Amino acid sequence: ARLVMPFFCSDVPLPTELFATSTLCLPAISSGSVGQLACDLLISTFQMTHIGYIDSQYLTPLVGGDPFTRPDAPTRLALCCEVYHAPDRQLVVIQQRAAPMKGCSAAFSEQLMGWVRAAGFRAVIVLTGADLSFRQPDQLAEPGKRYICTSTFPEPLRQRMGLLGWAPLEQYQRFHQVPRGSGNFGALLEAALGHPVEPTPGPRAEGGPADGAEEVTLMYELAPHY
Repeated sequence: ARLVMPFFCSDVPLPTELFATSTLCLPAISSGSVGQLACDLLISTFQMTHIGYIDSQYLTPLVGGDPFTRPDAPTRLALCCEVYHAPDRQLVVIQQRAAPMKGCSAAFSEQLMGWVRAAGFRAVIVLTGADLSFRQPDQLAEPGKRYICTSTFPEPLRQRMGLLGWAPLEQYQRFHQVPRGSGNFGALLEAALGHPVEPTPGPRAEGGPADGAEEVTLMYELAPHY
């Protein structure tokens, strides 16, 4: 009989309500490794605890030394996709160190979002980078941070992002386009929304919103920034 591993494998006993009371943050594999570096910063700054790893047949295998091992802690190996927790901040971070295998991005995104739904996270944030050539002339004079969020995104958090100088991604608002160079973010967004998003064309498209553009109501808050 074939051994079927669970998608999330825990290192330690976890409270049943841990995920439902936490916000999940994860990276897209994108330009400049922006999302992965941001997750590294979160894990290191908050001294997050390693609680398990993601086991998927769609991820490129990877093993190496643990970059977060403390001098007083036992040495362990790090795998391609691991899960960390900061209980005092009700935050769970997935650090994905390897991209999905060629042709498997959509399948992995569906698998991941299926687990997210089952776990019942109260919010999900995806961090990604993008190619600077995606920026339009009217965006060049402004800070580069942008976000995409669903209609269920908490208004206080939206206002907080505004105070920090973040703005909604104009190309997504007008044409439902994801940033060029954002890697597998588009596949993650499609898996969360349940319908395709527009690919980014070379020249800028003119006119109104893309056909079929709609507001969606979901439990996922997807916030890329570049």
